[in-house]
Amino acid sequence: MKKIFKKAALLIAAITLIISAAAIPSSAASTVISFNPQKPTVGQNVTITVTVNAGFKMYGADFSVSYNQSVLEYKSADCAANGGGGVVKAAPTHSGETKGTYKFTFTAKTAGSSPINVSGGAY
Repeated sequence: MKKIFKKAALLIAAITLIISAAAIPSSAASTVISFNPQKPTVGQNVTITVTVNAGFKMYGADFSVSYNQSVLEYKSADCAANGGGGVVKAAPTHSGETKGTYKFTFTAKTAGSSPINVSGGAY
């Protein structure tokens, strides 16, 4: 009985290791964020472009873009996305491209600064 339990535990550990190793390549090789304009005035639209170079064929993506909601207001994106309140969740689809570029439009609400962060990338 102990031998069966040990073999089952080793099998489960091996399967877990294989699955977690297979998930490692799913993170983006590189992500670039650019802004246009770099210093907008109040009321002006700001386009934030996120370019992901995965290094392998993508068939979908899932990531979040966070921003300072007291300075910027989310308006739209050129991919499947929804958001507000400081976070936009994007889920664009792909057909085997290794690189994806996504544009998010915001409006400058007040003077100030807003860090833009991309997180949770799965491709």
